[in-house]
Amino acid sequence: MANLTERQRAENRFTKTGLETINALVSDIAELLQVNNAHIAASTCTGAWKGSFDYSLTYDEGAIFIKNIGNHRTNSSITGSIIFGLEELRSQYAKVFLSPSRIMHALIKREKVDNARGVPKGFMPYTVKRIGIVTKGRNYAGWAYLILDIAGHEQFFIETNLKYEILGVELDKLADAREIRDRHAENACYIYNGYGHALSGWSVPEGVTLISRESY
Repeated sequence: MANLTERQRAENRFTKTGLETINALVSDIAELLQVNNAHIAASTCTGAWKGSFDYSLTYDEGAIFIKNIGNHRTNSSITGSIIFGLEELRSQYAKVFLSPSRIMHALIKREKVDNARGVPKGFMPYTVKRIGIVTKGRNYAGWAYLILDIAGHEQFFIETNLKYEILGVELDKLADAREIRDRHAENACYIYNGYGHALSGWSVPEGVTLISRESY
């Protein structure tokens, strides 16, 4: 058992019918991401997480973490957890790639929520000007690169969690359920997603195509 590859270690814990479903989901996601040799891998955890494995969707260009699962779980339970995780990934990426306008509209809604809560507290309002959705490759598929306008200053921002927007959660209700983290960043001057942020000098990576707000 010690000589098993991470792929073999994962597949040994899947039921036969479950493995067929998992392979079909992996194939769908790999096609969306346009990546090669995709499969599920299970890496051994150590320290506080000893006795569990990190299951990831792994491919030539990178990997996407799915879930940490204790080794005491039954094969059927592990199989079900991975299928559920992959179904969420497939749904998430399909919606991101097929409807970037949905993401822009959701981010504009978030903009209104953030500004309505931040401005009365003395934070500057922001405007989403342009976005670029990463649609394939490495670990960044599904991320969005945003250009925000803050008092005439163009601020680059990486949005790594589009889950709420993609699933259509009402952002105003989400914001009402929590307080603004005013001290999340030193010298915070605007609120994004309920957190205070300071201006930075970051820039958009090469190869990312930005589309303006007006295009949507």
